[in-house]
Amino acid sequence: MKPLYPISIIHFITDLGIGGAQRMLCNILPHFDPWKFDPVVVCLFGGDSPIAEGIKNSGIKVIDLQMRNKLDLFAIWRFYNLLRTEKPIILHSSLFHATIIARMVGKLVKLPIIITWRHNIDHGNDLREWINKITSNWDDCVIAVSNAVKESEIRSTGVNSEKVVVINNCIDTSIYARINGIEKKRIKNVLGIPENAFLIGSIGRLHIKKGFNVLLQSFKKIKKIIPNSWLIIVGEGELRESLEEIAQNLEVSEFTTFTGLLNNIPEILGIMDAFVMSSHSEGMPLVILEAMASHLPVVATSVGGIPEVISNNQTGFLIQPDDPDAIVDRVIQIYSDINLAKALGKAGQERIKSSFDVIPITNQIENLYSDLLSKKELKW
Repeated sequence: MKPLYPISIIHFITDLGIGGAQRMLCNILPHFDPWKFDPVVVCLFGGDSPIAEGIKNSGIKVIDLQMRNKLDLFAIWRFYNLLRTEKPIILHSSLFHATIIARMVGKLVKLPIIITWRHNIDHGNDLREWINKITSNWDDCVIAVSNAVKESEIRSTGVNSEKVVVINNCIDTSIYARINGIEKKRIKNVLGIPENAFLIGSIGRLHIKKGFNVLLQSFKKIKKIIPNSWLIIVGEGELRESLEEIAQNLEVSEFTTFTGLLNNIPEILGIMDAFVMSSHSEGMPLVILEAMASHLPVVATSVGGIPEVISNNQTGFLIQPDDPDAIVDRVIQIYSDINLAKALGKAGQERIKSSFDVIPITNQIENLYSDLLSKKELKW
């Protein structure tokens, strides 16, 4: 067989909105070896987003199938024709809808290698779990972003454990750093946050799984103990209005900033004094990696893959979900002991740089591709 060099890959994702799976694509794609791999990104919708623009700016083609709704069969037909025309060697899918379509259409077109990238502990409901289970055998490999995600995939589908490979999420650690006082003052001023505020921050989709209501409850208590404390919540979602109402009812809305979506996350992390993640469920959240890389002391719930990143009392604090008092205790500890806060931040930063940087993680993905090609006896 003649060489297939460079290997054609289609990264197929449900949408290119701002989320962990999308940002992972944006993180790793610029670092693939162009002599070995030729990636193209295909999305069902959302091809005009900032994430899509970032991918395009790195020189990678983005194709938007412009799916109008879940029953838009024409978009699936366009995907079928695209695969028949492009004939990629590897089809690598992310997120539920893209994954199911990739498995079915990829098998129909008889593509050599089909890979699923699983980012979450669960798929949201029993129907989705069943659909994932009955189609899971069509994968050649599943990449799980944490051991917790791997265990969930094996438990829910019954697939052979050797088929599920753990490759952690990653970030470009070089772009996260503490910023100087003048710049911090400027950013706080833009956001309407007092210069002397002890800034507690959280970032994520405003969804029930993220537990922002628990964070707001804890902040009410923190505010009474730390009068100059301020809370910033970065992100957008269906719970925005209800969370703003909760803040108002708790009488902390005056000291809480809901920013919506922002594209300068390294700068925003750079003005925080402590980071809190109050989630009920996570795979391996990128924002935890980003906060730790920013030298921040982190308080996070011990769910999903988070304990695989944070060692309690060493690189951050782990707490149980739905426990506002635990958040209060840990934030007060960070505020009261500056040496502890610095030590946690430094240890956390070193942990991320050593184990979750984009270059070695991208190399792991490239090596996985190479192993799968060898097993299929595809020469390259």
